[in-house]
Amino acid sequence: MAASKTDEKFDVYPVLGKIEINEPELRQEIIAVIENGITESNGRVASCFWPRHAIRALENGKVIDYVICF
Repeated sequence: MAASKTDEKFDVYPVLGKIEINEPELRQEIIAVIENGITESNGRVASCFWPRHAIRALENGKVIDYVICF
């Protein structure tokens, strides 16, 4: 992953770096972890929400964005 030196944004958040995942097995593993996290979530959002990670997926021509804050 290379650090971004641009003014690129993901929604309103600055992009600090990014990678593209091309390996199908790794993509499936990431999808499984995201689905588990959604299932385990109680739906609450912290008032300090400032995501440090995001995933942009393309499925059947539709863009799906997930933002993650720990």
